[in-house]
Amino acid sequence: MSSYSKRTASVVGIAFSLPFIFVFTIFILYPLLYGFYLAGNLSNYYELANDPLYIRAIFNTFLYVGVGVNLKMVFAFFFSGLLMYRKYPAVKVLSVAYLLPWAIPDIAGILSFRWMLNSDWGVINLFLSEFGLPKIMWLNNYYTSMAAAIFFHIWKWTPLWTMTFYAGRLVIPPELYEAAKIDGASTINELRHITMPLMKRLYILCTLLSTIWTLGDFNTIWLLTGGDPGGTTHLASTIAYKYALYVGNVALGVSSYIVLMPILLVLIFMIIKIMGVPGER
Repeated sequence: MSSYSKRTASVVGIAFSLPFIFVFTIFILYPLLYGFYLAGNLSNYYELANDPLYIRAIFNTFLYVGVGVNLKMVFAFFFSGLLMYRKYPAVKVLSVAYLLPWAIPDIAGILSFRWMLNSDWGVINLFLSEFGLPKIMWLNNYYTSMAAAIFFHIWKWTPLWTMTFYAGRLVIPPELYEAAKIDGASTINELRHITMPLMKRLYILCTLLSTIWTLGDFNTIWLLTGGDPGGTTHLASTIAYKYALYVGNVALGVSSYIVLMPILLVLIFMIIKIMGVPGER
């Protein structure tokens, strides 16, 4: 290729890249840098440290992420194992039914679940009343509200990771299981000595990715509880939104979520380390 052709190709490449660079700069880079600028005032962090609702929100975030992500991954790993027995009709029906939560739009699913938990006419309380049990104010209590949010998160997103683990199981050479059966290994031993070691990296990687995404989960809490009762169910994402748009203090809102940035950076570094360079694995 001549030097003229190379210059022409470079100019064309830059021309096609300019719209993306413009959009990236205006809508991503500038807001990010401006957010760091707003979060540079140390008085914001002093105010946050003395706000009991913010302290509760950080606690809720770790509770929501810790319980939700770990249970979700355990269930996903278990169900991915069931999918390996798709030759049975019952498993086929279960696999289709189990994927439905993932197919339901996020907002529609949350609002439907909220209506089901309504203390007066919700389906769950109507079911309880059929057995003579008292109605439960599901979303008027901190513990039941958080439990409901964690339950919905697990119900909604376990199918995604189930399919991911299922794909991981499919690439395990079947010869390993055949050799194990010849040696008289039980199903438990196959799980311990073949499946789990070969799935370890994928499991950890999915857990880290899920943790990052769950740290930024906004819709579940905001649409399900709105941070109530009394602002006690806020997460870091929802209370940042409240500070910025309801209180009108954008700097405080940005600062409230910047606190989680070191955790996110560590998780991202761990993901890069796990993925690594193919030759280093």
